[in-house]
Amino acid sequence: MDRDFTEKYLDYLRFQRKFSEHTLLAYSKDLSQFHQFLEEEFDCTRMEAVQRQFIRSWVVQLAESGMLPRTVNRKLSSVKSFFRYLVKHGHVDKDPAQGIRNLKVPGRLPKSITQNEANRAMDALDMSGDYDDVLGAAVFSSLYHTGMRRAELIDLKEADVDLVKGQLRVMGKRRKERIIPVGDELKGHLEAYSTIKSEHSLSDDRYFLTKRGNPLYPKKVYTIVNDILTVFSRADQKSPHVLRHSFATHLLERGAGMHVIRELLGHKDLSATQIYAHNDIAHLKEVLKLHPKS
Repeated sequence: MDRDFTEKYLDYLRFQRKFSEHTLLAYSKDLSQFHQFLEEEFDCTRMEAVQRQFIRSWVVQLAESGMLPRTVNRKLSSVKSFFRYLVKHGHVDKDPAQGIRNLKVPGRLPKSITQNEANRAMDALDMSGDYDDVLGAAVFSSLYHTGMRRAELIDLKEADVDLVKGQLRVMGKRRKERIIPVGDELKGHLEAYSTIKSEHSLSDDRYFLTKRGNPLYPKKVYTIVNDILTVFSRADQKSPHVLRHSFATHLLERGAGMHVIRELLGHKDLSATQIYAHNDIAHLKEVLKLHPKS
């Protein structure tokens, strides 16, 4: 067995790549498991004799054992990195791991706050305070009422906000433009913000500005949302993206169609929106617990 190659590889990771001992231990275990599989299943002890189907068979065995796709992919990554090292240093002529695809990892369900938490947060927004209070309220309200991304909110132009028509023009990914209606509550928040911005003589191409007249930046938006959700939500995550997920989830819970939500979120494909259906099923299961025979 070409185990000397493994030791040389681990030394390379330790001394040249400066990997941590924890990471080195994971690589060592992965490669030891891989070597054992090759020897037991294919009587293969030389790395130059390893074929692509050997590695694929190993991946299949790991998956069929019940191992999570993310764990399988991590182990496969160890083997791929190992063979790249062997090729680079002339120990083998060809890389049998090249082109082997990772297992598909199921998408994580997006996190959201509850409708009750959203209502309490919205009711507490201070529209009569100082500039930062009104700015924070308008930012939070815009994210929750429209589902726009943080970057889209930051890039929103003065000309994109039409409170007479009650709509926002949002430029999404791949420069795809979409129009989002503005409801009465959000309209009131934006009117209050526009008024106080005018009172402070702040003017710029961008709509949302700091008190100093500079465009908003990602950290500022995160802080605004996090500060509010810390008070009104028990959710683990309290980022602006949580409000985007909450927007979609709450619309679905109230009966909105998937295609409508897709248009509002600016998703290219419906498949990107369908993940919210899983959240809706979870919501329905909770509702069914109220049934007297459940």
